[in-house]
Amino acid sequence: MQLSKFCLHIFVLGIILMSNSLFAFSESRALLVGISQYSKYKNSQWNDINGANDIRILKTIMQSKGFSIDTLVNATATAANIRQAFETLTMTCKPNDTIYIHLSGHGQPYEDINGDEQDGWDESFVPIDASMYYRKGIYEGDKHILDDELNAFFNKIREKIGQKGMLLVVIDACHSGTMSREENDAPFDDDAPVRGTYIGFSEDKIFRPIREQETSYHYVLQSNKNMSPIIVLEACQAWQQNTEVQIDGIYYGPLSYALYKELKNKSFKQVIQNINAVGETMQRVLPNWRKQHIVVETSIK
Repeated sequence: MQLSKFCLHIFVLGIILMSNSLFAFSESRALLVGISQYSKYKNSQWNDINGANDIRILKTIMQSKGFSIDTLVNATATAANIRQAFETLTMTCKPNDTIYIHLSGHGQPYEDINGDEQDGWDESFVPIDASMYYRKGIYEGDKHILDDELNAFFNKIREKIGQKGMLLVVIDACHSGTMSREENDAPFDDDAPVRGTYIGFSEDKIFRPIREQETSYHYVLQSNKNMSPIIVLEACQAWQQNTEVQIDGIYYGPLSYALYKELKNKSFKQVIQNINAVGETMQRVLPNWRKQHIVVETSIK
């Protein structure tokens, strides 16, 4: 009987140690991509913005929250490096991990190839080495990172980290391009850079944003029992401009700065639990301009 109690004690202790070991292996990981100096890349047609400023403030705050961080900034934020970083993140993440992915840069509408977009245009993130214009035989779009590709990466990560993991994605760019600025849409700061273009990437198709096709600020993403929850925050709707905001003489993406402000006083878990507060903060930091709205896509009902 004494031996049985001893064995039982060892068995229970083993379970506790195993549980602690599993918990210890769950990590918080972040991949932060930010581009400012587009014009320094050879033959670039893109204007400079301030995506690298977003990464500077977010890296510091995320490190204070215990995240291990990889960054791609300016010249290192090429299409090949971004794709490799996603592959590496997918391979190294483990069950129960918390993952944060951040993209700050230009966005551009990209002609839909597989027919899954109602308006005929995919959304794309623009790495530093992606051209604005289609030129047959010279540049045909292979360095643009489309929403379809991002979605595939996100799903791989969600499957890898499982039900008890968490994936937060922040995209501070114009995801489907922007409208030419109308007088009554102009922000208080006329010099504020805009992250994106109304020019669609296509061989012969012209992009025309249609406001009526996107009226919601909340979308439900697919999920299954093997996937982690996901929240994707986007700085604006498809037809809206993503205009940077100036704080103490420095420009930031409005969504990035709002997230930074929320994280200064809250834990990462608290921000996730009240994600709408990020959008409310973004509205407050946009001076005299309330037409740009955060878009939330999530599997959490």
